[in-house]
Amino acid sequence: MVRFHERDLLRVHFTDTGAITMQGYKFIANLGDVNFLEHGGFLVYQSETDPLDVRCVVIETEEDESSPILEYGFSADLCFRCENGIDVSDNEFHKNHPAWFSKDLESVASYCGIEKSDLVESLFSEDPIARSIAYREIASYFGTHEFDQYPINHTQAEAEERFTEELKTKL
Repeated sequence: MVRFHERDLLRVHFTDTGAITMQGYKFIANLGDVNFLEHGGFLVYQSETDPLDVRCVVIETEEDESSPILEYGFSADLCFRCENGIDVSDNEFHKNHPAWFSKDLESVASYCGIEKSDLVESLFSEDPIARSIAYREIASYFGTHEFDQYPINHTQAEAEERFTEELKTKL
């Protein structure tokens, strides 16, 4: 059985059948490989009650089938421009406090082959897909572990059970 740490980032729970779901969130996009349990992926979920509440799940796999499938989860927080007009904040209560990744957005954009202005505008976007793409690029640059240092380890069978609905969904 899969063990989960209690985290408010991902509201996961066990159903009566033992399946694992993200309670209160709906799966809205797969921004990675269609065979994400084989090749890794980037899944996007949106709160059923707050459309600005977006969660991302990154699936990392190894070629060795005996290696665990890793599930990283984090929030794609809506960002705000700091008063200095340069930095980006991911804290709605302290909009003048730059996000930890703010000073490196030029490097992130260059690494991903996009304009910094496009990356920043995506972080400000209420569109959950655009914002998730921006976070995917940031996670790609820094490494997913910078967003979630305690990934969930799954066997192949556990991952197939965990992502049953996502595997069936064709978006």
